[in-house]
Amino acid sequence: MTEDSITFIKPVKFPGDKYIMLSATADEDICKYYFGEENVRFYDCKEATITGLHQYGDKPMGRSSIRKDPSIIKRIKQWTGFDYTISFKEFHKYYEGELHFGNCAGCDTLKGKNIDVIGTPHQPEWIYKLFAYSLGYDVDDSLKPNTVVVHNGFRFRFMTYADATLRAIQFYMIESELEQAVGRARLLRCDCTVNLFSDFPLKQATLKESEYDTNEGSPSA
Repeated sequence: MTEDSITFIKPVKFPGDKYIMLSATADEDICKYYFGEENVRFYDCKEATITGLHQYGDKPMGRSSIRKDPSIIKRIKQWTGFDYTISFKEFHKYYEGELHFGNCAGCDTLKGKNIDVIGTPHQPEWIYKLFAYSLGYDVDDSLKPNTVVVHNGFRFRFMTYADATLRAIQFYMIESELEQAVGRARLLRCDCTVNLFSDFPLKQATLKESEYDTNEGSPSA
């Protein structure tokens, strides 16, 4: 965003027909907010069990956190020994790879590869509120640090809203971006590992303690 700029969401109007949406990151609440609860029939397919997703959530790992200590990426890479990484675009100089949050959806170049996904992809607060406001919801709430929440079967502290709608929008944007990044390895069909370094827990992740700031061996050791 530059100064003196105007950002808006162009209204999208769908003809009065029936549509089928197939998506690995579709969210029932978001669909109902957008299309109206009376217009949505949401069917959750049986979730296939995945293995190989290891999550390390001891640090926030947002952009601002990594900016304070960008060498953390190098320490993680030395600890895991993985060649492939997905993180924020602004930290590309600290790792090798073409993919980053925001440009990895649908990419198949890392299929079957061991990947480190580093970061919690928060969006600027105005993006959450613009989305909510465009749907006619209240946007008076503010982000609050260390809010205790329950999501994906985990209870944890997170910088989020007390307002349920704003929280759902925020969590959807963060979670879908992380799911897209993790999904590049195609864990469902390939025998490989994804290490996720983020304080936002994903479904089916195995939570582990990181040791990249100690002299311990790699996670596979």
